[in-house]
Amino acid sequence: MKKFIPILAYHSLDPERFPNKLAISPELFRKHMLWIKRNRFQVIGLAACAKEEWKESLRERKVAITFDDGYLDNYRHAFPILKKSGFAAAFFVTTEDIGKKGFMTWEMLREMAAVPGIEIGSHALEHKPLSDIPGEEAWNSLVVSKKILEEKLGREI
Repeated sequence: MKKFIPILAYHSLDPERFPNKLAISPELFRKHMLWIKRNRFQVIGLAACAKEEWKESLRERKVAITFDDGYLDNYRHAFPILKKSGFAAAFFVTTEDIGKKGFMTWEMLREMAAVPGIEIGSHALEHKPLSDIPGEEAWNSLVVSKKILEEKLGREI
């Protein structure tokens, strides 16, 4: 019998900036990671999930962690916790927001990408729902964002 690998999807660790369901406190995130470690889950990257066809056997305890949007608090709070824990994670960034107030910089992303298990991925050029824009524009947003990330980070995305 097979089951899917759970993917924990986060956005922000700044509930003051986002006083809604988008954010949790850094302390709550730390508790989540401690629970994962105590319960002996193996945290794997999305590339490993895809390689294993997103499934695990009942005896395996695997989980993946993702972050969307590229908020600065991801670097300030989540990244140190993940690095200390030795956990893999994927950070999906919107390329037009990189370096803007409240978002990560290219230097931060390069530092993170150099850590084994940390993946940087494209969350498109700008933060628009792809279903709300014409197909060609959506495709261009994905392709151009990926190309920019690959050029700036010096690795395949």
